[in-house]
Amino acid sequence: MLHGRTARGWLACALLAAGAKPAAAQHMLALPRVSAPLPALSLPASPVSWAAAMSAPLLALPAPLLSPILGPSAAPVLTQALAPVAPAAPSAEPLVRKAGASESFTAQVQAQLRAAVPAGAIADILAHGYIILVKDHLTQDRPDLSADLDYTGGLNDWGPLGNFIMVAERIRSVKTLDWMESQVWRNAVVHECGHAVDHVLKATDSSEIREAWAHDLAAMPEAAKAESSPDGRKNPFYYFVRPGPDGSFDRARQETWAEGFDILMRGEASSFNYANFQAHFPRTLAAMRGLLEARYGRLGA
Repeated sequence: MLHGRTARGWLACALLAAGAKPAAAQHMLALPRVSAPLPALSLPASPVSWAAAMSAPLLALPAPLLSPILGPSAAPVLTQALAPVAPAAPSAEPLVRKAGASESFTAQVQAQLRAAVPAGAIADILAHGYIILVKDHLTQDRPDLSADLDYTGGLNDWGPLGNFIMVAERIRSVKTLDWMESQVWRNAVVHECGHAVDHVLKATDSSEIREAWAHDLAAMPEAAKAESSPDGRKNPFYYFVRPGPDGSFDRARQETWAEGFDILMRGEASSFNYANFQAHFPRTLAAMRGLLEARYGRLGA
C-alpha cells in the first residue's frame, strides 16, 4: 500500500517522467498531507513506460476518487500536467538537405516526410541532432559505408560523424547490378524515421516492446521464422526475426519497430510487410501504437 505522502512523491516522479514541468512536480509534493491509502500499483521500469502507463489512467480517474488520496487540489494538477503534449511542430523551413539528389526528388521526400510522419516525431528527431540527407545513392561521399548499402534505399546512421537519416534516389539492381530509380524510397523515409524515433525514445529497450515482440515471436508459425522456404527461396520476413551474431534479437526488434512505424503511419500503403506484420506482430504493433500515441497523439493509419 502507498499512503498519501508516498503516493504524492511517486506521482511527482511520474509527472517528470511523463514530460511535465518541474513546477508541476513541486506543486504535487507541496499538497496538504492526507492519510488515505492508495492501492498498490505495478511500477513500469522505464521512463517511456511510466509516461504511457501513468498519463491515461490518471487522467481517466474522476476527481472524487483522487481527492481522498491526494487532497482536493491534486486532480487539477494531474489533469494540467499530464495532458499529452507533443514536441513543437517543425516550422515551414525545409526539413531535408539536398545532398546529390535531384531537386524534384528532394521535394518529394520533403512532402512524404510531412505527410506520413507526425510533426512531434519530426521535432524529436531534429531536436536530437539528426540531419535528413537526400542523396543520389547512399554511399555517395561516404567511402566508409559498405557498397552493399547501395542495394537499399535508406539508412539511419549515428556516431562520431553525426546523426543522419539518408534516403537514396537511385539504388543498384540486385539482379543486374545496374543503377535504377528507387521504388522503395517512400518506405525508406518513414522506416528510417522510425529508427530515429527509437533512438530518441529508447523504445525497443522498454519492457512493453520487448515483451510484446517476444510473445509474437513465440506464437509465430515456424515457416515465418525460417531463413528459407522448403523450395530454397529466401524468406524476406526472416530479416525481422533473425538472431544477431551474439544470439540476441536486439537488431531484429529494432528493425521490427522501424518497419512497424511505417505500417502504423501509412497503413496498407506500406505494402512490403503490411500483411505479414498484421498476421505475425499484432501485439508488437499494439504496444507500439500505445507508446507512440501517448507522445504524439492519435495516429492516422
